[in-house]
Amino acid sequence: MYELQVGAEITPTKPWFAGFNVGKKYKVVHVNKGSGNPKIVNDLGYRITISENYEVVSRRDKTMSVISKKIRNSARGQECQVRIPGVCNRNPETVVLAHVGKGSGMGQKCDDIHATYACSACHDVIDRRVRMGSANELLVYAYEGMVRTQKLLLEQELIKVAK
Repeated sequence: MYELQVGAEITPTKPWFAGFNVGKKYKVVHVNKGSGNPKIVNDLGYRITISENYEVVSRRDKTMSVISKKIRNSARGQECQVRIPGVCNRNPETVVLAHVGKGSGMGQKCDDIHATYACSACHDVIDRRVRMGSANELLVYAYEGMVRTQKLLLEQELIKVAK
């Protein structure tokens, strides 16, 4: 679990007390240093510290995530860009956007621009659900696939480079 920061949004999952609405978004205005509990301003204007029964709606930290449904959906029907010899099934119907790099893996995703179009077989191998090859060798395939995918995303105008 990451630390909440000022500017993050949380919403009550259960009634707290007067001045709050379940499901409404509230911005964090302060985070208590010792406990890490967020402080928000309720609908009545009071600054209140919350310790439980909330979920994070959005986070605000030093590195905001790049998440794009268009980029994720663009993987449908594409060719696998990872292309691990003897593994790749070359079936565009199984291709998804597979995240690579720091922060990737079960429950942790890096930015969508740090991803590659991968068939189901190559995806299983680079995510290490199927064990084969050395980790370094698989990183090379994943990163080469990411570079090829980024080129395709540029061609599709789903990402742009400033001039």
